[in-house]
Amino acid sequence: GEYRDGIQFVKGKGFTHAFTVAAEDMAQKPGGLTYALLSNRTPNVKVLPIAEKEGAPFLAPTVENVYSHAYPLSRYVYIYVNRPPGKPLEPKVKEFLELVLSREGQDVVAAEGVYIPLTPETVREERAKLD
Repeated sequence: GEYRDGIQFVKGKGFTHAFTVAAEDMAQKPGGLTYALLSNRTPNVKVLPIAEKEGAPFLAPTVENVYSHAYPLSRYVYIYVNRPPGKPLEPKVKEFLELVLSREGQDVVAAEGVYIPLTPETVREERAKLD
């Protein structure tokens, strides 16, 4: 419909790059507003605190507010595997998940800057599910 007129798609760079392009484009338009990941923030982009509902406090997307789920747009990102009930994980799948949940894996998550690392408590809970 009409709302799609003028939409420009960014090809070949991945979805996170497309968010950066959209955020930079909006930064050039007075009053422009867009949704993007925090990792797409650039010097021209202002991150706004938001409230969950009218009368609720406005919260910035800080690490603390995301971890506590106080920030209204915080969310978990899940990894799903196809493991038949009562069967062990395939060795390669288990090895990958162990890497993701390791200190080294969480350091990679932090360095990439797209997601925030899991809390130590969440890592322990998720590692227990691998057996």
